[in-house]
Amino acid sequence: MPVGADVDVDAGEAEVVCVGRVGDLRARTTSGSVHAEQVDGQLDVRSGRGPVTVHLCRGQSEIAVSDAGVIVRAAEGPLTVRGRSADIHVWWLSAPAQLSTSTGNVRVGWDQSRPVTLDLQTGTGRLDVGVPDEPGAEARLSVRTIAGDIRVTPARRR
Repeated sequence: MPVGADVDVDAGEAEVVCVGRVGDLRARTTSGSVHAEQVDGQLDVRSGRGPVTVHLCRGQSEIAVSDAGVIVRAAEGPLTVRGRSADIHVWWLSAPAQLSTSTGNVRVGWDQSRPVTLDLQTGTGRLDVGVPDEPGAEARLSVRTIAGDIRVTPARRR
């Protein structure tokens, strides 16, 4: 495929792998993993039992999983991740985000150069927050988990 092409995949039980740069990525799997190196446009991923890994999301991104983990190495645009029984790990984040899981830990590395308003809630887990909460900041990080820990640490510029 040409660099920057849009990808739209319904994979059932297959693995979806996008190597290099894509424009928009829409992927649906029942029990297959999704792996993308760089998404310059919108990202929309739905996975039942397959893990999702994205190295760089530049545009608006939405990821929904049931029984699988999510790893986002870097997100420059607004990010929404919803999981049922899923750990969520975002290594570097600099944009507004809503991250939620019923059962699972959430770990976020926040870009130290951007002020952020924090909205963090866990039912039976622990909070470990290493970045300042700055109410009224343009960027807002909302994290919810019913049974899991939330950890927000400073991340250096990629």
